[in-house]
Amino acid sequence: MTRDEKLEHEVLKMCLRVGLGNPQKTKASGQTRGDGDITTDNFMFECKYKSTKSLSLSLKDIDKAAFQALKQNKIPVMVRENEEGSIMVSMKMSDWERLLSILEQTKGLDLF
Repeated sequence: MTRDEKLEHEVLKMCLRVGLGNPQKTKASGQTRGDGDITTDNFMFECKYKSTKSLSLSLKDIDKAAFQALKQNKIPVMVRENEEGSIMVSMKMSDWERLLSILEQTKGLDLF
């Protein structure tokens, strides 16, 4: 199993653990249609392992993930892991705001 596949597995387990609706691993993700590595009812996760100490994102990767996710009315989430095992989740501010709005509406959370 590659490091990318291990990271995808960790994201899938997290989705199941926290109850994100209908998590599924995309077969041959990135090699075919670019549909994200893990999808749920509301999210599309793009997972990448980097064999460096830094956790960087390219604008190209962010824009590609955002385009694919928004075509399916999903929130794009970028997940990165570095060689030290640090895992970070990133998203655009507008998607963060959308996520908070969904949480407030569906979970009745008073976030503000």
